[in-house]
Amino acid sequence: MKHSNINLSVQQLLPHRHHIDIIYKIDSFYFSTKLFYDNIDLYHLNEKYTQDYMYKIYCHIALIEGLKYCSVFPKFFDLSQIADGLSESSLSFFTHTYRNAYTQNMYENNISTYEGPELIFNQPLGSNKTISLDSGNDDILMGNGGGKDSLLLAKILEKANMNFSLFQWARSEYGKFDYQYNLSSKLCKHITPKEIHPIIIYDDFTDGIFVKRYYPNLAPPFTLGTPECIFEALPIILDKNYHYLTFGNEKSSDTGNLFWEDLGREVNHQWIKSFEAETLFNSFIRNHLISNFNYFSLFKPIYDFRIFQKVSQYPEALPDMHSCNIYKPWCKKCPKCAYVWLGYLAFFDTEAVNKVFKTNPFDDPDLFHFYKQLVGANDHKSFECVGNIEESRFYMKKCIDKGLKGNALRMFEQEILNKQQIDWNVIERKYTTVDFNRHNIPDNIFQMCKQFL
Repeated sequence: MKHSNINLSVQQLLPHRHHIDIIYKIDSFYFSTKLFYDNIDLYHLNEKYTQDYMYKIYCHIALIEGLKYCSVFPKFFDLSQIADGLSESSLSFFTHTYRNAYTQNMYENNISTYEGPELIFNQPLGSNKTISLDSGNDDILMGNGGGKDSLLLAKILEKANMNFSLFQWARSEYGKFDYQYNLSSKLCKHITPKEIHPIIIYDDFTDGIFVKRYYPNLAPPFTLGTPECIFEALPIILDKNYHYLTFGNEKSSDTGNLFWEDLGREVNHQWIKSFEAETLFNSFIRNHLISNFNYFSLFKPIYDFRIFQKVSQYPEALPDMHSCNIYKPWCKKCPKCAYVWLGYLAFFDTEAVNKVFKTNPFDDPDLFHFYKQLVGANDHKSFECVGNIEESRFYMKKCIDKGLKGNALRMFEQEILNKQQIDWNVIERKYTTVDFNRHNIPDNIFQMCKQFL
């Protein structure tokens, strides 16, 4: 496919008392993203930080939400409507994020020379002036996606006697908002947050209908998730003076899915969760928006293997966790479901897992290809938030040792176990090791939590 002449633009940015309207345009088509803050008064934030500063925050939210429209490979992205709320550093940040986070979208469309849209504007850019949050609030704002990572993250903060509140989001592409919110809130039966801060994002582009109708040769729209959540949490952070925002992004996300020769580098579905991305996001916000803000992952020192291992200490929470990105709580047909299901069977009681899923994943023909990818018996690791190949192999080995049966496990025996000499002790030592050096956790928090990682 040759590069298109598609023009993308921000048409309008309108903050209201409890929500933000952003209108985008692709050629002659208009799209809307609406962000609803349930218990935040945005007009009050104008008084607290000035209207100009809050407008700058909203402009950055609009910029980051604009990333999803790069799924159609626009030639230009016209930022004239929000240019006065951005800086040169904002534009560089956008381009750097695109070039690393959208390699999968480029790979799936076989477009290796596109470097993102040219960012254009017809008015002067704004400044890099930052603000500092008031001191006195040491509570942690924690992202809650409703899965195993969120549960364990909250449990560790509780063990460390650290106060935390939850930031929960629901996006229109994942179904009814109340349904999503109630699913994520099930974890609150097992944890004790001080507050819950919900945000709802209504979007009429990411359901894929537009791309399917007008660009049927392209893969579906590609939404990142993590950077949008970070920037959309900023009004909550500013309102409550949270100095810390943490997610449960593990060390496994630092490993990509494949090396793409045409691009000359790695394709990593989870780059947005990687240590590199985390460092980029944190430093940009500290240097250009909030000087005493800290974004980090408490799980960056550990692999997903160790998360499964530790979360299995809470079997009572198993029915209340979910992880699917297709149909919540579980579609039971995607690589994410296949992977988490596998990890649960490896570490939890089999009967307890079967009560949740009710079928045997290893005999499901729709999952067979994903299991081959997960254990390295096919072209590349699945494009989803899944662990490394060695981790999935260890989970399958544990399932076999537990006496579980199925076609996927037989495939694993024939194509991996019977053909390779694997030192399982070496793998277990690697994936249970805590890396005390490569993380962005503030030292005061790390010292309190490290014994529980």
